[in-house]
Amino acid sequence: MGAGMNNLSINLADAVIGAHYNNYYHDKDSRGELDSPDDQFSIKCGYKWADEHCSWSSIRYTLRNSSADKDFEWGTKVSKRLF
Repeated sequence: MGAGMNNLSINLADAVIGAHYNNYYHDKDSRGELDSPDDQFSIKCGYKWADEHCSWSSIRYTLRNSSADKDFEWGTKVSKRLF
């Protein structure tokens, strides 16, 4: 989840708070509880890993549909983020 949030240019604070919110209100097994420390650690590690190992601005995606194929380049990350 952390690497994906980084890829979407969602800042780390929003990612970890969002995980707490989702767990507290929507998780069927642990509703009413915050996200576990282990899950929070994993989000932070994934986020940092993406900063160190991925160049999102160079990744190209192809959208396929019945009428035409489109290529587009994912937006460039705004800044480095650390936890």
